[in-house]
Amino acid sequence: MLCPTRELALQVCGEIRKLSRYMHGIKLVPVYGGQDIVKQIKSLKQGAQIIVGTPGRIIELIRKRKIAAHLVRTLVLDEGDRLFDKNNKETTDALIKCFVRDRQ
Repeated sequence: MLCPTRELALQVCGEIRKLSRYMHGIKLVPVYGGQDIVKQIKSLKQGAQIIVGTPGRIIELIRKRKIAAHLVRTLVLDEGDRLFDKNNKETTDALIKCFVRDRQ
């Protein structure tokens, strides 16, 4: 899931945790700037079914080959208007181009 700010990414993670509390095997990893990337990479190495983050950090992790873009099945954009505003459009567009075309 793609969020325009880390505050929103954290809020979304909190809600997903509430919803998935009784679903076994769901691993959620938040990734966003301002947080130690080494810790985020360690969390990703343990496996993740859901990744919530900001465009800049997610694309950074894809370029470092820590997120396998070809394995992403669904990309959810939260607050798309903000993800495509003049401050985020270039990064969001680059990120979307990383994913295989036949994905949702």
